[in-house]
Amino acid sequence: MKESAGQTRAHLFGDIRRQDGFVREAILVFIVLTVFGVILLDILSVYSTHRDLKDDAGNAAQAAMQEYVQSTSDLAAQQAAESYLKAHDATLLDFKANHLDGETWYAVTAQTTADTYVFHYLARLPWGMGAWMDRQLHPKETRDNRQ
Repeated sequence: MKESAGQTRAHLFGDIRRQDGFVREAILVFIVLTVFGVILLDILSVYSTHRDLKDDAGNAAQAAMQEYVQSTSDLAAQQAAESYLKAHDATLLDFKANHLDGETWYAVTAQTTADTYVFHYLARLPWGMGAWMDRQLHPKETRDNRQ
């Protein structure tokens, strides 16, 4: 059976359309995987920032206590805590020295910022969602050297 030129052309262009669909689908899958990858990286960044800040605030309180043991100065202890936090990309918000019943301990409140790709845009959302996201991206943590 002999095919006409129109049938051959239709058969040829049908294959191209299927190939175009495959390329579009591959690009779509790539975009979806990239978006999920970026979201996963942001989630991990926020989680590790919270975890690290808890450790850093506690360690800053320990550094303050060690400095107090050496110098018996609350001011030197505060500077030691602030120096520790600064070295770990955190900010000292509050420092409380407690001298009760012969026991000395320090409470350190620190804050840091999570580095994210897209979550920082969510902090602009209305209805309380933005404020909640802002708290997640800028966590505050209070720890003392007894914990």
